[in-house]
Amino acid sequence: MKTLKHPLKPMRAIAFYTSILMAGAGLSQQAFSQNHQLGDATFAAASDKSGANKYWPMPLEIITRYAGYGEYEGFIRSESYHGLESVAAVKTVKWSIRYSSALAGVQDLTTPTGSLVASPEDWWLAVDAKGDIRVLKFVRAGVTIFEASPKNTPPVLMPGKLAAGDTWTVFGKTFTVLDLGATLGKDGNLLKLKVAEGNEFAFDYYAAGRGLVATQEGVDTTSTPSGWALMKR
Repeated sequence: MKTLKHPLKPMRAIAFYTSILMAGAGLSQQAFSQNHQLGDATFAAASDKSGANKYWPMPLEIITRYAGYGEYEGFIRSESYHGLESVAAVKTVKWSIRYSSALAGVQDLTTPTGSLVASPEDWWLAVDAKGDIRVLKFVRAGVTIFEASPKNTPPVLMPGKLAAGDTWTVFGKTFTVLDLGATLGKDGNLLKLKVAEGNEFAFDYYAAGRGLVATQEGVDTTSTPSGWALMKR
């Protein structure tokens, strides 16, 4: 029996049958590649891609913990990222920040000065077409601070490209790039940012591929240094 050759080349055949399956499901290739415009920002289908920004990799379904020191001694800051949520039709990654006592069974989250360590926060993040991580929604202590819409441009939380001296502002906090090769303890080649809000400021340190490794407050001032240091998993 003579074998008939398929009239389509292998790659064309795959694309042909894929289009048939998608059509049968009521889908189109355009649905997977459609861009969304929010103000001046453009978001592609991969807006929720983990690892798109080297300093802010957004590792999905992994809990990252930071140990407090100074004023935050005895507390733990936990961060996690979860996908499968959309804001204004743009796929996002939900970044959640929670605080707890390092002592089992202790619910008190006040510092020695009597202030609250920090309120729980939820951020819905997306990577735009330029590689910048933008905030599409921000909720603090259950109160919505910001939510994007097609008419406003979501603020940049972490640019995709950085140079010394770059600065940007997000919800009253001004970020400035101080160094792209900073050293902290045994870690080198770190991104060092100055984060200023009013008369207060802190330094954030980021490692490529790992994200935030430490936050320092009260440095170069008369107050006792405080902050958060990455804990080993």
